[in-house]
Amino acid sequence: MGRPKGSKNRQAGAAKAAKSAPRSDGVTTTKHNIAAAAASLTDDERQALTRHHVGQYKRDLEAKKAADATFKNTCKKAKSDGVALSEIKTFIEMETPEGEKRVAENLEQSLRIARWLGSNIGDQLGLFANGEADGDPAGAAYRAGKRAAMENKKGIPPSHYDRDEWLRGYQDAQAALIESMGTKEGAAAH
Repeated sequence: MGRPKGSKNRQAGAAKAAKSAPRSDGVTTTKHNIAAAAASLTDDERQALTRHHVGQYKRDLEAKKAADATFKNTCKKAKSDGVALSEIKTFIEMETPEGEKRVAENLEQSLRIARWLGSNIGDQLGLFANGEADGDPAGAAYRAGKRAAMENKKGIPPSHYDRDEWLRGYQDAQAALIESMGTKEGAAAH
């Protein structure tokens, strides 16, 4: 709730000062003096300013179109390689703790609804971990090894994982990477 109009502890002009702060060129702008400045321009000044902004607008618009085209081509390339854009978006989202939390909440919600509807998905959570239980240490080591290989990290298992399972996951991912590169190079040659 605001202060009464005549309040003595109100800093006069503080709000006005915030709205009319000086620009980097030293000119103070407010809504009112911008309109007044525009009205005081000659026709030639207004035309010169408009042409200046039109040029900048065109350059920025072309840059935006080029960036949009590049982005669309990236999306098309991913799709042609069999990678769903939803997977890319989820991957990027899960790179932060906040994003991982949102994805987990959405997954939990989807599984709950599937369970409510009597779907097998709601009862068989192992489907999403290739049959490996979440609490299975060997499965966790295998997945960590695969992840390390996919992230191009060294093939040295951390001491808190089952060494053999970690290395098996690492080697399986390395083989999959080599195979996918060979498939892509073979397709590109044809």
